[in-house]
Amino acid sequence: MLGPGGVGKTTLSAALALKASRQKNTLVVTIDPAKRLASALDLSVGHEIAHVTDTLDAVMVDTKKALDDMIERYAPHPEKVRTIFETPLYQQLSNALVGSEEFAAMGLLHDYHVHEDYDLIIVDTPPAQHAIDFLTVNRRLQRVFESGLTRFLFKPGKLFSLAGGRMAKILAKWTSREYLDALSDFMIEFEDMFYDMEHRVNHMENLLHDGDRTALTLVTVPDPGSVDEALTLQTRIHEINLSTAFILANRTYPPLAGTPSEHEAQPLLDHYARLARVHADGTSRLGEQAGPVITVPSLPNVAGIEGIQRIETYLTK
Repeated sequence: MLGPGGVGKTTLSAALALKASRQKNTLVVTIDPAKRLASALDLSVGHEIAHVTDTLDAVMVDTKKALDDMIERYAPHPEKVRTIFETPLYQQLSNALVGSEEFAAMGLLHDYHVHEDYDLIIVDTPPAQHAIDFLTVNRRLQRVFESGLTRFLFKPGKLFSLAGGRMAKILAKWTSREYLDALSDFMIEFEDMFYDMEHRVNHMENLLHDGDRTALTLVTVPDPGSVDEALTLQTRIHEINLSTAFILANRTYPPLAGTPSEHEAQPLLDHYARLARVHADGTSRLGEQAGPVITVPSLPNVAGIEGIQRIETYLTK
């Protein structure tokens, strides 16, 4: 699920997941750091998978926790985990990665796809540019792996033991010996992590471009500004050789039944009619330039399971 901010991606992701879960074992994942998924599903959703129903689970990506979990997974000796967490090097690395939702999210999605028993995973992405960052993170990492840089860096003899430690002596001029020792230990002990990361990146990139298993949905509201943003995002998606399966036009005002004279042209009804015309124009633009459109009307009080259940009936292709 991709789209501009504030168009209801999280609510629609929850509604699509609830609808799908009636036939499939489904997981809904939110990468957006806002807590909207929890309110949409009316339960506590965090980094650990939460059970919504017998066939629907939900989880919210916590990038710091995801990085900690990765270190725990690859630490060669469990007793070293705490020491690693307390090193200045790790603290700097983890702080640098917090906020890079796409980095942690893609790794977690790999685990959910490969190791968990789900028939369908629905991903609620961050707004616009961050969604593009998420979709291209595999490609960017592939370029790093293909360059051979990680293979060089994560061979201890290539860097820290080169020429009898001469490289280490040179590097020590710009940093402390303790910091250099911590860096060396980290790189040596976590070499396997980066080889496994390369495998995961390749797997997820192939999955993302497999049209039989992955579909992108563009979400927007049909007002002119949001439609412009959505069409720009659609262009960006095409530029990275992906495409959307369909578009959800959310919070749409459908045309009024009858003629204005039958409604006595009251000011409130006139205002509604104008909005309906604007939304009809926006929906037409989306259909002409972006593909099939599913309209979801503007509904009050859609928070919680009962609220998103009301949306389900509109989510048909």
